[in-house]
Amino acid sequence: MLTNFNFKNFKKHLDEGWMKSSITYKFSLASGVLLLLIGGVAVASFFSMRVVRDKTELVMVTSIKIQRLVFEMNDALNDAQRQEREFFRQWQIIGLDAAQEKYIVPFNQKIDYVRRISDELQVLLTSKGVSEKWYKSHSYLIEYTDKIEDYDYQFKEAVRLVIDLRNAQNINDISDEFERKTAIICNTLFDIAAQEVEEASFEIKNTSEKMTLLLLLAVLATLGLGLIIINLFKFALQQLEVEQEKSEKLLLNVLPKSIAERLKDRTEIIADNFENVTVLFADLAGFTQLSASVSPTILVKLLNEIFSEFDKLAVIHGLEKIKTIGDAYMVVGGLPEPNIDHAAAIADMALDMQDVIQRFNEKNNSDLNMRIGLNTGPVVAGVIGSTKFIYDLWGDTVNVASRMESHGVIGEIQVTSDTYLLLKEQYLLEKRGIISVKGKGEMCTYLLKSRNINNESLIQENEKVMV
Repeated sequence: MLTNFNFKNFKKHLDEGWMKSSITYKFSLASGVLLLLIGGVAVASFFSMRVVRDKTELVMVTSIKIQRLVFEMNDALNDAQRQEREFFRQWQIIGLDAAQEKYIVPFNQKIDYVRRISDELQVLLTSKGVSEKWYKSHSYLIEYTDKIEDYDYQFKEAVRLVIDLRNAQNINDISDEFERKTAIICNTLFDIAAQEVEEASFEIKNTSEKMTLLLLLAVLATLGLGLIIINLFKFALQQLEVEQEKSEKLLLNVLPKSIAERLKDRTEIIADNFENVTVLFADLAGFTQLSASVSPTILVKLLNEIFSEFDKLAVIHGLEKIKTIGDAYMVVGGLPEPNIDHAAAIADMALDMQDVIQRFNEKNNSDLNMRIGLNTGPVVAGVIGSTKFIYDLWGDTVNVASRMESHGVIGEIQVTSDTYLLLKEQYLLEKRGIISVKGKGEMCTYLLKSRNINNESLIQENEKVMV
């Protein structure tokens, strides 16, 4: 159980580490394994072929050399036997002295040559690296050498007794017996040599088949690893697409789509003039009191709930959210793509924002409210920052819209005269009157009440100035 548990933990950590690894690391690891596999197969094949080549080369060279020496020894022995037979046939004809000179001297030379070959063969058969069969055949060679020595001795004894024809017949019998036995031994050595060559050829063939199988397995392993790398590459592309999509979504969260596209295509400063847009500022009233009664986590959660609904409204009405600062919310209509109905879209959103707050209060049994301010006019819009991009607005229109919110009435939507002129035909507005605005002096403002269902101008003037 402990072993299984440890293995499972190890596998789990291994899988987690693999999933956390970067695409570059995974590709590097897979490529490294592939190169190691190919290199390992190449090195193993090289050394295996070299070892087999050296081994079979040694066996074949030794076998061929032994065969050559056996052939030479056999030929020399045959020549000695011919000299011996000729001596016994010719000595009575040409005389003993002449026969000795003509046949005995070459016989001794051939026998000495056979001895030298025998010595060389014994060295070969006992040398390092010789096969087991050749080593065991050393006894045959010793027996062969003994037969030669015995044959040489018997021949010399027969020469001394050559006058006695029986001895000549005896040496002929000895010669025939020697020829028969040496032929058997020579044939045995020839057979061993042939077997060694055949086994060497079989070893080469067998090794070639193994190398072919090994190379085939290496090719299959390479193909398998190649498929893994291809799958990793596909996975990397998919991950790259996912990450690119995430990056684009994150970019679109802070920048309008058209601005984001421009920012990706070029690096210069983006700043555009818009002659006529409507800006909305909203601020939550009673939020400070709410923050004192709940934890920071719950506070952020409630604020996120409200602003998420506002974000949805901005998308529905085709507006561009600019930013949130604390419990303040800023949105604009008419940019980055011009829209002639920007004032109406902002007005609709402002009314819908009031509905959102009302539903929130009913759901959470709270008493939140809002001040909303609207203004219409020219602005400059652009991107600032090099690492954390911010799409923002500048101009007097923005400042006045902010003042409409800060100098507004809780629960009301305050608009300037410029915005009023664009809304008066479609919405119910109430004249608030002249108010003092910081940095602007006195201004005439209006309160947006609702949509005008009858599409008539129903402006209710209220001489009383609402504070």
